[in-house]
Amino acid sequence: MDVRWSQVWDTLVETPFGLYSTWEQRLGDSCSIPALHFHVLQLLAGAPDGRLRLLDLAEAVRHSQSGTTRLVDRMEKEGLVTRQSCASDRRVIWAVILEKGISVYEQALPVWNEFLA
Repeated sequence: MDVRWSQVWDTLVETPFGLYSTWEQRLGDSCSIPALHFHVLQLLAGAPDGRLRLLDLAEAVRHSQSGTTRLVDRMEKEGLVTRQSCASDRRVIWAVILEKGISVYEQALPVWNEFLA
């Protein structure tokens, strides 16, 4: 492989990690929440009725189902989200944003908008 293409590839791979690290630092400094928690809150805040199936949430955050379960466990302990069973299909579990989650999301949103600017 040509050295130039190798350098381009390295840049393409490293850039998202650098951006994510910077975002994680800014969010942690101003709001004390992990970037992944913000991402989950952002997804739930934008979802109909403020909820997503755990399976859909796992796909959206690119985590395994078990990893998403642990993530939601942590966020549930912090009072940001809760789980809700589906009345029509017992196999379905919803992740639902709570008032505290909305509040934390709204606090972090200006930091996100500033980061993107």
